[in-house]
Amino acid sequence: MFNKEVVKREHVTEFNNSLKEHQKDVVEGYTLLDKALIEHNIVVISKIYMNITFEQLGNFLGILPDRAETIVAKMISENRITAVLDQQASLVEFEEEGEQQPTFNEQIKTTCENIDSLMKDMLREYPGLQQYDTFVF
Repeated sequence: MFNKEVVKREHVTEFNNSLKEHQKDVVEGYTLLDKALIEHNIVVISKIYMNITFEQLGNFLGILPDRAETIVAKMISENRITAVLDQQASLVEFEEEGEQQPTFNEQIKTTCENIDSLMKDMLREYPGLQQYDTFVF
């Protein structure tokens, strides 16, 4: 956790075995350690992914998708992560440094605009290529 890396349950087995009984209390359906691991891993995932579906997040964390959504929503409300929940698309869109990262569609749009600009520049530089142009610019 100190290294801000994903921690798998099997990596903390020895640590879990050293806990005292009162440290293994169940809160919101999870032991304190399990809850801490899930929340830690969500923070790490938010640094790796721009967006992830609730199902993928649940699979990654080893929990049900609706539980993953609930935990992320709570972490957002507590300002522990910055993200937007898109319930229609069943998606979490993580934000970085207060600015929402470009979505996949925005990246495609930017790529298409760059290609369009490149084509226009090429046709200006080499007007003879106009005969091969099948697109309207």
